[in-house]
Amino acid sequence: MKDESLKEWYNDNKVVVDRIINDLRKTSCAGMMHIYGYTSELMKLEYVVSQKDFPMLFSNNYTRVGNTLGGVMALLLNEWNLNIGRERLKKSLTYWMLYGDMYETFVSKIIIRANETQERVGQKGWQELKNRLISTSIQNGIRTQEEWDRFFQDDEIIQNEQLCEETIAEIHPTKQMPIELQSEEAQIYLSRAIELELCDRDYHWLKSKTLLAYYAEIVSDKLGLSKAEQNNVKKVSWKPFESLFGVSGLSSDRNMYRNKTGVLPKGSEIVDSIFK
Repeated sequence: MKDESLKEWYNDNKVVVDRIINDLRKTSCAGMMHIYGYTSELMKLEYVVSQKDFPMLFSNNYTRVGNTLGGVMALLLNEWNLNIGRERLKKSLTYWMLYGDMYETFVSKIIIRANETQERVGQKGWQELKNRLISTSIQNGIRTQEEWDRFFQDDEIIQNEQLCEETIAEIHPTKQMPIELQSEEAQIYLSRAIELELCDRDYHWLKSKTLLAYYAEIVSDKLGLSKAEQNNVKKVSWKPFESLFGVSGLSSDRNMYRNKTGVLPKGSEIVDSIFK
């Protein structure tokens, strides 16, 4: 099933593809069924799980969407005001299924729904869907049983880590949001950074420190955090960002791309998308 040319295509289109995939991950379980159904049909997979097999588990609201490219694009365009090319979306979905975590995302949503279901019949239905989906991935050579074993082991580890984090949170106070970043506009910029996986929900920056400096520079300007100027250039208020993200020396990182290399940090286009 593996396609090396698809990997090469992904590397050339990584930023846009990741944005498409991250947006699709947010869809409901019923929406994921349609995305999965369309992609399975596109790749001519066998033994696929269809929504018709489990009608009682899904909302009728999605029957109008159907397993079509137009329907999947509709799910995307509800979030974005973008003109996404058909071929780019088709390849993005194929990449997500082969090399990404489409199956794992779907299974995770199913596990959550099963846990939320009170009736034993409902829980059994979700469990059957999960098993069928895993079996489908194995029969089509996309995932192995060993990979699924690791997935569930990792999931158990994550749950244990979450318990540890809850214990630690009782000992250590929650990180305080700097007053400069408590406005509604600032919270929108921070939420977008989390959605684009630039940082996590605990405000640990996940990309380069230089990119954080670039992000802080723009947000500081958008929020008007500093009125001072130097050489006719408005200064950046670094302290709120260094405090929130637990770093120091952001001005030096800004100096690197502004005055030394003259090249914006890798990922700057992702940051730019926050403010469009």
